[in-house]
Amino acid sequence: MTLYRQLLIWMLIVFFSLITSVFVIQFNTTRDYLHEQQSTELTNALSAVSLALSPYLEAKDYVSAESVIHATFDSSFYRQVKLDLMDTHPIIERTYANSVASVPNWFHRVIDIQPITHTIDLTSGWLQLGTLSVTSNPAYAYFQLWQAVVQLIIGFSGSFLLGACILAAILSRVLKPLTAIQQRAKAMSKNTFGDPLSVPRTRELADVVIAFNHMSAQLKHHFEQQAQEAERLRVRAFQDPVSGLANRSYLMTQLEAWLSRPTKGGVALLQADLIKDCYQREGYEAGDRLVATLAQRLKVLATDDFTIARLNQAEFMLLAPNTDAQELMLLGRTLLNISSELHSDPLDVSPMQAAVGLVMRREDDTISTLLAQVDNALMQARQQASDPLALLAVDQPSVTMGKQQWKQLVDEAIANHQIKLKFQQAIDSQGQPLHAEVFAYIEKGQQQYNAGQFIGALEQLDAGSQFDRHVLELIFQQLADTPELGPIA
Repeated sequence: MTLYRQLLIWMLIVFFSLITSVFVIQFNTTRDYLHEQQSTELTNALSAVSLALSPYLEAKDYVSAESVIHATFDSSFYRQVKLDLMDTHPIIERTYANSVASVPNWFHRVIDIQPITHTIDLTSGWLQLGTLSVTSNPAYAYFQLWQAVVQLIIGFSGSFLLGACILAAILSRVLKPLTAIQQRAKAMSKNTFGDPLSVPRTRELADVVIAFNHMSAQLKHHFEQQAQEAERLRVRAFQDPVSGLANRSYLMTQLEAWLSRPTKGGVALLQADLIKDCYQREGYEAGDRLVATLAQRLKVLATDDFTIARLNQAEFMLLAPNTDAQELMLLGRTLLNISSELHSDPLDVSPMQAAVGLVMRREDDTISTLLAQVDNALMQARQQASDPLALLAVDQPSVTMGKQQWKQLVDEAIANHQIKLKFQQAIDSQGQPLHAEVFAYIEKGQQQYNAGQFIGALEQLDAGSQFDRHVLELIFQQLADTPELGPIA
């Protein structure tokens, strides 16, 4: 139940109690007044009749005496009139009806008004002539009391209804600031803040409203700060701070959503070596500026369907749903051209410092297999110096090992002595041996992996030096064991 209803109910109860008390007091006062009025009228009537009867009783004119009694007490105010003479003449007695039509019977049963009987002795000098007794009729008192009760009920009911309306209006006006606070609190629970509430004139409520406005302003400021911080965290979680493009985490969520739908398309992986060289030669500030410049140009490819993200220092990936192989090749060529425009080479003689690997999606692809394939496509592109662009179409065999998997395989091969050497003699035009060429490969169980499969991944991860040292150690050991191998290239 609301505070307004509770206060209104209790105030109405108190008001009703007061009205009921006034009603009871007024009722009792009216009843006592009617009772006293009956007693007074009986006294006056007896005094007047006694003076009128005395001459007739002295003359023993009983007929006239009876006529005086009938004329005087012929009304509804009296129930019984009785004249008891001192001589042998019979008693003169008159009785009147005792019912009043306009008073309900239940009122008679609930309210008990006893009739009043007054008696006076009729004398002539010292001689007693008789006794006159008059009993009042309470019907008239019931009628007057009933009329008073009806008027009191109507008046008090009207007063109660009017007072209830006035109290409701006053309470509504007084509690209006609390209602405004309640509505504002509900709005604040839904993160909706409006203008400050108006300060009421009531001092206690004014203090509450002022405190609430202050709390609302602080909460609004705090909420805005939290919203800004949440937005910064969201941007930081899914946006690369240097390039302004999406980061790896956002790309993974997009890839997961894309692979969960039965759609076609592909991905393009761009590796810009010029960025890595810029970081090494000119420092981080220059490298960041170059990344921002490249990202600004790459954003022209971003649409509602295409997503461009920066994976690491020099790698960018384009997610292109709903594209075929030809469209993906055009996108890859565009990525390559955008990167080459940043490379200052007026004579166009230096090799291109970028490569793009393209992969079309297969039905059974997962994120890991898709990334592994695009890594291998990029390695294949890097081996094509004249045109570093390679596409792994849907009909080509799937390769499920990426750069990190290749590096892990090489590290395990070095640790487990699984790297093997193959020697091939090189001869001149006369068939004479010139030197022996050495080819390294990994033999793991029944599977063999040649260097062309993983050397590109090692170069991208700057991990080729460890493999080279291990291969040189194996060659030196082989020469020490077999000196007749001769020159080795």
